Amino acid sequence: MKHILKAFLCVCLCVFSPAAVSAFADSPVAVVILDRTGGVADKNFSKLWTEMVRRRFHFPDYKLIDQRDLLQALRGKLPPLGKKPPYYQAEDLKRIAGGAAADLLFVIIADKLDETIIHSRWPFGETLLRVSVSIDLMAYRAADAKYLAKKIRYFKTDIMGAALSAERIANDGVGGAIDEFRDKLPTLIVAQGDADNGGQ
Repeated sequence: MKHILKAFLCVCLCVFSPAAVSAFADSPVAVVILDRTGGVADKNFSKLWTEMVRRRFHFPDYKLIDQRDLLQALRGKLPPLGKKPPYYQAEDLKRIAGGAAADLLFVIIADKLDETIIHSRWPFGETLLRVSVSIDLMAYRAADAKYLAKKIRYFKTDIMGAALSAERIANDGVGGAIDEFRDKLPTLIVAQGDADNGGQ
């Protein structure tokens, strides 16, 4: 029993030792959603996608920046979007993260979230649904300048009853990309002395 208690105390001391702390403890996380769909993303998806990030990057390691504060901080500071993806390179995200005072930045650019019903020309023909989704996701971590990018592209015409909606394609794609980003952005651990010096 004494040996078990000693082992337990050793584990506790190692886990809670001040010699190792998370470099991202309570780090600010910014989510910037740029809508080029004519308002579809802003109206139907922006809150959900922001919540997806919050659920995966949360307290005690992260803290989501309030959207109103974020919009105020970035007003007039976002670089123009290019014509060809990737729209924002690492340097663009670095500037956005600096303006937002964010340690971790996610940028989601929605280009297409379209559904078109195609009626058959024949009396007993099938009604079709054409779905087109185009979304670009990028992430940037200030501590090590790590840049990640992911494209969601979907274009398919299917029978109305069997077709997947643009909403499902978009939400599944964004959620999967954020999961992938989380796996590629493990919390950095630094020595206490490095943390006191800003991780330098």
